[in-house]
Amino acid sequence: VARTSPKHFAQFKRSVNKWLAIFGLVSWEVVCLHKELQEPRLAECGVDPSSNLADVTLGTDWGDLPRTAKCMDQTACHEVLHILLAKLTTIAGERWVTERELENEEHAVIRALLQFLFPKLKA
Repeated sequence: VARTSPKHFAQFKRSVNKWLAIFGLVSWEVVCLHKELQEPRLAECGVDPSSNLADVTLGTDWGDLPRTAKCMDQTACHEVLHILLAKLTTIAGERWVTERELENEEHAVIRALLQFLFPKLKA
């Protein structure tokens, strides 16, 4: 069984911070953790969109999957995308959400993606 090391966690944490900056998620307070997860998964993300708090956890057990820097980066990006979409998915599930609220969150995601796709433009 392949286990992630403190070195892998350091790579993962750097990647989480990189992707948070790339997507402009500077208003979020994100804590990175490294521990065994209950479910068989590489990482997980817990979010509280109302207070912009999130924890991103790198799992210790990766089975026989590779633990390369690229894999750490891709996994970190995946978890940060959960943060990017957190407010949109939260309000989409609420019973009383206005069209305007949904549009505002949709555009927040669009602005973050534009910042990534066109880094010289400030969306």
